[in-house]
Amino acid sequence: MLSSYLEGYSSFILDYSVLRQFGGTAVFAELLDYIASNSIDVYVSKAFKLQHYCVIHQADNKDEGTADAMRQICSILLPMKKLHSVQETGTIEFLNKVSDIPNSIIVTTRDGIFTKRLYEKKPDLNVKICVISLKEVRVFDSVMQMVNDYPLPELSPLALKDTFLDSQVYCNVGDTVTTGRNTKLELDRRLSSGAEGMVFLTNNKNVVAKIYHKGVITPLRWSKLTKMVSMRITCAGLCWPQDLLFYKGVPVGYTMFLGKGKTLGNVFDGPDAIMNNFPEWKREDIVSTLLLLLEKYLYLHMHNIVAGDIQLKNALLYSSKTVYLIDMDSVQVGNLPCPVGTEEFTDPSLWNKNFVSFVRELKDEDYSISMLVFSILFCGLHPYAAALTGAVRTAA
Repeated sequence: MLSSYLEGYSSFILDYSVLRQFGGTAVFAELLDYIASNSIDVYVSKAFKLQHYCVIHQADNKDEGTADAMRQICSILLPMKKLHSVQETGTIEFLNKVSDIPNSIIVTTRDGIFTKRLYEKKPDLNVKICVISLKEVRVFDSVMQMVNDYPLPELSPLALKDTFLDSQVYCNVGDTVTTGRNTKLELDRRLSSGAEGMVFLTNNKNVVAKIYHKGVITPLRWSKLTKMVSMRITCAGLCWPQDLLFYKGVPVGYTMFLGKGKTLGNVFDGPDAIMNNFPEWKREDIVSTLLLLLEKYLYLHMHNIVAGDIQLKNALLYSSKTVYLIDMDSVQVGNLPCPVGTEEFTDPSLWNKNFVSFVRELKDEDYSISMLVFSILFCGLHPYAAALTGAVRTAA
């Protein structure tokens, strides 16, 4: 029982990940009932509200439980004047303002952004931490105790396997592939081709198929795709794997929604390129585009996903209100790493590492996103352009 771990506390410092991961479940219902029955004061950060706006904007059906949880907590706590918003977005800044609240405890989850920041920054706190996961509930006296006694998952052993799952099968236009849900799809027309594989339009106008070349599907890649499909992310603007694909019983690729537009690299290639592609744009349209991108990366982080290979060619821009993240199969999911990276968007401390050999942290993503922000605001320029070779690094 969750409530048995929370007895005796009069204030909860609540992380939004509790709503996102447990909204609509018996765990959240028990938590909310305990809060209401015991007149608990609940403190949340500005990031709490920011993450909720992000979830609402993505309009993903699987987040209905999260939206309901937010409505419930507001409808119960606001009339009681028990919901307190602290106007700090940063983890440490927020904790500096709430960690001295008497008789309080942090309530968070195993994979939330807030908890990941605690692992990274290791602040010295005067408050206990209750970490809820699907398997258990743990309470820690300090961040260091949590770090030492409850370490984050290590790199998956699959990352170090260099074998391949595919055989001699080959499919192309006109062939029929089968999804993991046993639906038949015909490959109608090749849309694009790259180093990893080909993307095809199918007889389902809403779905495209990515078919890998031979020698690309490793156990890591297939395990990651399987995990990604199970996550059921269907929000607009993320070309997320929706189903696995097989040809003659052999794994060959996955389906995804079709993105449209031009890559950020084509649009943000100097002022002339922006004006040629979007002559009616003003500065506010560039800022709007940037905010949409940041929202999508934040949404990924909320799901324990690190994009990893952030660069100007991995997003499509249709308008200042419509952007798509593409090449999503390379992202890091939990302890399944992203095997690739682009030097000019990667923290220099990681340049000499094999990307498949370690799990990236949010602080690594902070660097990449800051480089992306600069490049968009300054029409494709890089803040350290003179010091970079521009070479693309990929893992062996």
